Amino acid sequence: MYSNNDQQKVEFEGDEFRMNHPTFQTQTQTPKIVRLVMKYSGGKIKDEKTAEYIVVGILILAIIIPLFFVFGNGHKVSLKQREKNIQINLQRLNNTSTPGK
Repeated sequence: MYSNNDQQKVEFEGDEFRMNHPTFQTQTQTPKIVRLVMKYSGGKIKDEKTAEYIVVGILILAIIIPLFFVFGNGHKVSLKQREKNIQINLQRLNNTSTPGK
């Protein structure tokens, strides 16, 4: 075994083997979806705040439209159709309630 006096020291070469990693400070703090809205607006949206409002608006629409289709009155029957349905049902009741037919 080695004693404390016989320990070997390991020395590494200088900075030539050090990898250069990009720092987070060089990256932009703007979210990618905001940058995409600004890019594809055709130059109409130039500041980040407006693009953020557009993203929020799109998000709200993406939530409201499916809710409208799910919970909306998609099976609305007109008043004339309801009257016809009532008359047909009354005729059926009258036909089945008369004895001897």
